Amino acid sequence: MSIIQFRHPVITIGTLLGLASLFSGCSTLAKQQAAKQYLKAKVLPGVGLGDIHIRQTTLAEVIEKLGRNNKRTVHGGYTYEDCQIIECPIPEPSTSTVELNYKDKGLSFFFERNPGETTPEAELLLDRLQIECVNKRCPFKGKTEQGIRLGDTRAQVKEIYGRPKRAYTTSWLMSYPQGISFLIDHAPNTSGKETDRIEGITIPDRD
Repeated sequence: MSIIQFRHPVITIGTLLGLASLFSGCSTLAKQQAAKQYLKAKVLPGVGLGDIHIRQTTLAEVIEKLGRNNKRTVHGGYTYEDCQIIECPIPEPSTSTVELNYKDKGLSFFFERNPGETTPEAELLLDRLQIECVNKRCPFKGKTEQGIRLGDTRAQVKEIYGRPKRAYTTSWLMSYPQGISFLIDHAPNTSGKETDRIEGITIPDRD
């Protein structure tokens, strides 16, 4: 009687590394695809962008949703982390703002830290966000709940939201109490025109 022998497949370290690389690549691609959804997310006055909400979403959560391809800038003051390695000046450090700028998406997120606050940077809550065109290119294609988007005109904004806080004929910034501001593109030292177009949208903290 002959005995049939079965060979077990040999799994090498190279094979395992190849599989790990494949799964890692799939995971990275999935995250990139997920981040792209925010280029068409709904702009919510006084609330945020899609599921990224003012005073609810943390800095770490924004990075988790949009990735690490951002430019981090600290505006003013000293961060809590800075004060662990250097002696902070007297008087106490002033309010600082951490900005995460996703230039390829035309999105910027701002996280404020008050003087003396010891919250780790990753846990800072979103204070405001800005959507803008970059070098006349507007990668963000989303709209407000009322259908306004980058590239629409001053007249269209006024038709939906009414007159802004400041006179729309003389201001490049149209701000509304609902918690939204529109940055208007116009030539310097000129009065605003109804045909001027939106080049930026800001969602501030209404409080």
